Amino acid sequence: MSVRAVLIEDFLATEQLSDAGRKLFDKIIQSCETELNRVKFQLKRVERNKEITQNYLNISIQELETSNEEMLRINDKVKAQNELLLSNYSQLEMAYKELEEFTYIASHDLKTPVRSIISFSQLLERSFHKKISSKQRQYFEHIVGSAKHLHNLICNTLEYSKIDKVEANYESVDLNELMELVQTNLSKEIELNKAVIEWDVLPKIKANETAIIQLFQNLIGNAIKYRSDAPPYIRISSSYQKDHWRFVVSDNGEGIDPAYKKKVFTAFQRINVHKSGTGIGLAICMKIVKMHCGDISFEANELGGTDFIFTLKAITSKQSIAAYLEEQTMASRPNKMGTDILPKPAS
Repeated sequence: MSVRAVLIEDFLATEQLSDAGRKLFDKIIQSCETELNRVKFQLKRVERNKEITQNYLNISIQELETSNEEMLRINDKVKAQNELLLSNYSQLEMAYKELEEFTYIASHDLKTPVRSIISFSQLLERSFHKKISSKQRQYFEHIVGSAKHLHNLICNTLEYSKIDKVEANYESVDLNELMELVQTNLSKEIELNKAVIEWDVLPKIKANETAIIQLFQNLIGNAIKYRSDAPPYIRISSSYQKDHWRFVVSDNGEGIDPAYKKKVFTAFQRINVHKSGTGIGLAICMKIVKMHCGDISFEANELGGTDFIFTLKAITSKQSIAAYLEEQTMASRPNKMGTDILPKPAS
């Protein structure tokens, strides 16, 4: 018999309870024992849950510690790679600057001896004009022609290398006035090829004026040079899009194969080897556009020619943009006649 049972029997004997009292007392005791057992069971379950939770926590803590160590290793690795990239970038930037400097100096220094080759070749040809055969005269012409091509290549290379040296000296540029200047600069080529150049109302922009003149001059000059059988027709249009000006220089020339989409803007890449050129003009255009935080591309148009499309970052007031848009709408409405197709040039 348990100690608890002995104590209960002693209590009942001392109190001398009636049978009904004993039964009630037994019920109370049983109820208490049942509740006690239930509480013990719950305590055991809580203890078991506590152990399970503790195990999960221990596992999670270990996993977190492992993950943290891995993250630290990854961070150290990324940091080391970043430091290596920065070091490589600095070296690459230094090498690029040295190459640009070398190109500039070499191009500048080569101009004089090449001019001498041209001058002395022409002098020799004139001096011995009556004494040499037609075949020998062709040799002189070939020497002079090659030397002139080399001279042009050197000059264009010099221009290409100078683009990066241009200071970001942005000023207000009225593109309508600038187009008049470009047309004057190209007057000889325009007259010789009976070219027609038209433009919509163009905006006033903040840009490097010298660079923008060269940009338009190169694109229009190419349109005249790579003409089709019809007289060259070039049209310049513009629009404002978000924070950029968008320009389209359209022509009715011989067109460019879409396969050359990337190659055409690379320096020294000539698409048409049958016409004179150095393959630097469009590379210069790309540099100028990038200098003004823009982009340039081309696509074929309905006349069989090419649309050169480029953007320049808009650095101007909202009032100026609004005035330009209003002026452009009023001025261009009669010219467009409800279509964006270029009109055929007069024959």
